[in-house]
Amino acid sequence: MHIVHIFSHKGICGVPVSGSALVNALARSGHKITLIHRPGAWIADQKFEGDITLRPFDMGVRILNYSGIRELYRQFKADGVDVIHTHGSAADRVGGLCYMFGKIPTVAKAAARIVHMHWRFHDAIIAPSQYTVDFYTRTRLASPKRLHPVPNFLSSNGFPETTPQRRHEKREELGLPQDAFVFVSVGGIQHRKNQSATIPILKGLVERGVNAYCTLIGGKGGDEAKKVASAAEAAGLSDRVLMTGQRSDARDLLTAFDALVSTSRDEQASVVLLEGLAAGLPLYFTAVGSAAEIIKDGENGLIIDAEAPASAVQAMYELANSPQEQQRLSQNNRRLFEAEFTPEVVIPKFEAVYRHISG
Repeated sequence: MHIVHIFSHKGICGVPVSGSALVNALARSGHKITLIHRPGAWIADQKFEGDITLRPFDMGVRILNYSGIRELYRQFKADGVDVIHTHGSAADRVGGLCYMFGKIPTVAKAAARIVHMHWRFHDAIIAPSQYTVDFYTRTRLASPKRLHPVPNFLSSNGFPETTPQRRHEKREELGLPQDAFVFVSVGGIQHRKNQSATIPILKGLVERGVNAYCTLIGGKGGDEAKKVASAAEAAGLSDRVLMTGQRSDARDLLTAFDALVSTSRDEQASVVLLEGLAAGLPLYFTAVGSAAEIIKDGENGLIIDAEAPASAVQAMYELANSPQEQQRLSQNNRRLFEAEFTPEVVIPKFEAVYRHISG
């Protein structure tokens, strides 16, 4: 099939990260891909292999580039495009226009629970979790017949093996004690991600005698970073909290940590959660997005309450004092990743949606 993927995110976040993996995997499966992106977008600088053509396009922001989109659609028709798949709100609106122009099937990815009327103007909507499907079904923004739950996935090739030497090197690089219990939270430091809620967890661990540290990997946005710093200072834990800022090597750094924590207020299908699975890290996430569908208490981590951290503290206290438990949860997560979230497992599900709307 000839599949067009349109991305409207200019910077790095879960949408272009998971999207670039999808584009590469589809190309490896034999599909012809045209990738439409904003000029200067992060995704344009990624490494792609196979029959993939990248094309910058100014699609507009608040007001779409209507004449340009119509011309783009004509080119799609001339090139024999079979399916248009859109990623991001502006890209979805572009896809909605293509849907109204007719003839080429369009599918959008619902990467956030947002009230968009343009959901009605797509042949299909791919939701990365049942959590997302339920929202759009409940709000009647999309017909259940058009909603298709398909999880995100990652290639295991991007995750280095966790060895004592690599762990030592990465901790040394970050300035973390070699003998400490260190948990990490990955994602832009912002209100939605709610990283300030990690400080009570850290405080509880330290009060119970654990030599614990917290590392936050991600760019600083809004007031959340200030809230983290203020909460850490008030708890006397400033020297135990490391904010690295945005890192391009976040996946490589995961080998330095003992657990992955997310206190987010809202997610749909966190790519970071899959990165934690692939890295074999025990997971402690709030019940948003796909976390409650993937994390099984006692098997690979714990669903936590960011407002009541006692259960997270207890579970992580037990983890910190049991290398055997760390190994068990790590092995369980790696097995789950390989069984459910690799390209070999997930790509056929995307292809089934494409065939459904183009057949």
